[in-house]
Amino acid sequence: VFFEIATADRNSTAHPSIHPYIHPSIHPSLGSVCDLSVPLFVLFCFIFIFHAAHNYRTFSYREHPKNNEMATEDETTRAVPYHLMPLCAVFGMYAFLASIRAVYQIQASYRFDPKTATTAERVSPPTPVASKRFLYLILSIFGSIVSYGYMVAQVNNAIADNFVFDPYEILELDVGSDAEDARKRYRLLSKTHHPDKGGDDETFHRINLAYRALSDEVSRENWEKYGHPDGRQHETISLAMPDWLLNPSGGTAVVLVLLYMGMFVGLIVYVIQYGKRLEAKQKLDSDSLEANVNGKEDVKYLQEHLKDDSSHYEILYYIASTPENMKFAEGSLDKNLEAIRKKKEAMEEQRKNKGDDFGLDDGGWAEDDDEEDEATKAKAALLKKEEDDRKMAARQLAAATGKPIPEDPLSVKIESMDEGVLGQKWVEESLTKGGMWPPKGDLAKMIQTNSTYLIDKYAKPPKIVTLNDSSRVQLIRKNDVSELKKMYAAATAPSNIKDPLDIPSVRRNMLTLTGRLHSTYLNTQPILLEAGAKGLIDKNYFTQTMQFRQRNTMLLDACLRMALHTKRFNLAKTIVETLTMFKVGTDSATHQTNKDWFKDIMHKQYGPDGFPTIKVVEKRVETEGQNEIATGDTCALFLHMERTHAQRFTEAKLAQCKKQGQDPRMAMQLYQECWWTMMRANKIGDNEETFLAAWPFLVRSIAQKEGKIKVQFKAPEKPGKYKLLIDIKSQDFIGADQTLEVDFEVLPLEDVERKEKKEEEGQEEEEENDEDDDDDDDDDEDHDEEDEESKKEK
Repeated sequence: VFFEIATADRNSTAHPSIHPYIHPSIHPSLGSVCDLSVPLFVLFCFIFIFHAAHNYRTFSYREHPKNNEMATEDETTRAVPYHLMPLCAVFGMYAFLASIRAVYQIQASYRFDPKTATTAERVSPPTPVASKRFLYLILSIFGSIVSYGYMVAQVNNAIADNFVFDPYEILELDVGSDAEDARKRYRLLSKTHHPDKGGDDETFHRINLAYRALSDEVSRENWEKYGHPDGRQHETISLAMPDWLLNPSGGTAVVLVLLYMGMFVGLIVYVIQYGKRLEAKQKLDSDSLEANVNGKEDVKYLQEHLKDDSSHYEILYYIASTPENMKFAEGSLDKNLEAIRKKKEAMEEQRKNKGDDFGLDDGGWAEDDDEEDEATKAKAALLKKEEDDRKMAARQLAAATGKPIPEDPLSVKIESMDEGVLGQKWVEESLTKGGMWPPKGDLAKMIQTNSTYLIDKYAKPPKIVTLNDSSRVQLIRKNDVSELKKMYAAATAPSNIKDPLDIPSVRRNMLTLTGRLHSTYLNTQPILLEAGAKGLIDKNYFTQTMQFRQRNTMLLDACLRMALHTKRFNLAKTIVETLTMFKVGTDSATHQTNKDWFKDIMHKQYGPDGFPTIKVVEKRVETEGQNEIATGDTCALFLHMERTHAQRFTEAKLAQCKKQGQDPRMAMQLYQECWWTMMRANKIGDNEETFLAAWPFLVRSIAQKEGKIKVQFKAPEKPGKYKLLIDIKSQDFIGADQTLEVDFEVLPLEDVERKEKKEEEGQEEEEENDEDDDDDDDDDEDHDEEDEESKKEK
């Protein structure tokens, strides 16, 4: 965990809601520990170095007492550092696991290809071998191996110091026995303890060492001097696996067993977290999407289909045809059918309540017609009172529960049931007259290209609708809601559908999308203005189109964040233009005709100087606190921008608020405007461009006149002269984009460090020269004083 924290990139230039290395689902509490990781690690290193120095001073070698000398306890014993045993286990386990991780990173780094990588792989690429992060990993592995070997050697040395090798006791001889006695005893014990005779290897090895200590002159000298026939048993570093780690005993065994169990549990947790991390990588593009849209199917769908070269209409098609959008369209159609059912039931109930009050009795026309008229009126009044009471109770219940007040089905205007009401059918007919429906160009091509998918997934049999409590009839039935036959079902089975536009949900979304892109044409139709004034609007349909617009705006914004996070400049640029098209309501954001049309609208509304423009007053690129930019630096782009249209927009908004009787302060604060700053680096003499970073300039008040932004990015790894291309793109206005250029030079890091070193040396020389000059001045003053004194004496 320390390694993950200490090496995390804290100077990331990604979008503020997304961190490129630490995923919230992987390390939810990592941020709070981050500031403590480095001091804790330094403290641990200090304790370890102090312990090593203490061991070197205290556990220095002392000669083993000879066999004829009495040894004191201080001379023959040495406390075994049991506290190092768990540390040995920790360092050994870390070295093993970290080595596996290093091998995996090397393999993943060499296999990674940005050109063929998926979106998730681009978001979280493997750590390059030539990086500080990988270097830190290798250094930590090396340090843990050295620490493990040193501490194992310390424990082994302490154990060896506590072990007294007595050959007489091993051979069961009296002290002072000669070599011949040792040879006889050795042969006798070999017959019993030799491995070939069924003896123990370790016991026989000790017998062999004892015999050598008493029979061989060199071995005897080593035993007398060092306490062992093989000589000095101390080690500096031991990388072998000691027996006390595999077969612990005593109190240390409890600690080691608990430690091994903890490591095992930790390994299981790490495997689980690693699985989640893999899943997070596959869904990493969805971070910004899911922040705006709950549909995970939409995320996967867009990840699979959006490419770097996707066009504006391809993006719009995939946005409109996401699974959640198609479900939304199906739900909208079901709501329309439900509204039709409720209105028909209400109409039938109204007809029943009126009754047939013109029947004849057995005696022909009754003589008391006036009395019957009064009775009929009383009955009608009673029914009306009951209906009013029922509506009042429904309103009170809705107010008490916080639910919306139920609408009277008879008051709902439905295009297929009420004369003169405008809805989906009118939109389709108007777009057809204008030559805009069925879809043309790229949108029509996308629909036909994906026709098989749309038909297989969304074509369904005709809907069944309940008209009353006693009978259920098909929606498509002769003389029953025949006006909806063409709209809601074009065939009796999915297999008969050939055109995707015959699928109701597909037709609804594609028609709504086409209507949005030609909203200016529809909104200027005189019949729509008259119907709006009279209230003859299919409320359900136009409410659903507004919801469709809001959903798609959120999806486009989320896709833009995904493209910026994956550093896909072409896709991000196209999405911003598509977002502008969809917001403004035009079929293109790049054609000059559309730009001129939008400019004329702005001039008519805000005056000659009212076209939205961003003027860059100051721009510079630098590494903060440095005079040069070196490879690998964290640089920053500083922009000071002015909104030249702020005054005109503010005056127009104030006039509008005054005319409509609104509070101008609230209207000004609700205004929002977004300009994206995208940066690319182009090395002079090289055609390759690198997308560095992007940042939004958000305007949250219509009266805001200026703003400053600071965008951090990593300097290119290759030294040389670069041209920084700054694209300022609006997601609200057409034709307001601009591109700026800034030249800067990236120096090799080694040259910059060498130059700084020379400057420091030069400053030191200047200071020394200044001191010498001061000394010379003092000497001159002393000489002058001596001359004056000699003159006075003369």
